[in-house]
Amino acid sequence: MHTTSPYEAALLAAIALAIYVVPAAVARSRRHPKLLLIAALNLALGWTGLGWIAALVWALSGPAPKTDTQADSGTTRRDRIIRFTKEHSWRPVSRRDTV
Repeated sequence: MHTTSPYEAALLAAIALAIYVVPAAVARSRRHPKLLLIAALNLALGWTGLGWIAALVWALSGPAPKTDTQADSGTTRRDRIIRFTKEHSWRPVSRRDTV
């Protein structure tokens, strides 16, 4: 008969916890507007399996975040800042402007 060591039990518990919070983590990474409700559903009913699947589907149904790479593919942060300042006619304030 094989007995589980405390280290094995801790490892299994950590893996189970990591899997259990996947729906909430997905909702957070996608910046879902109902993140707290998804996390509450996952916490309350995730242990049933059906609640976990429902929370995961709900987390995936939200809008995917718009990333800078979608709008400005191939540009660096510095390039975006320079373009922004040019588009908005930005200029530094000089002492002449602060009369």
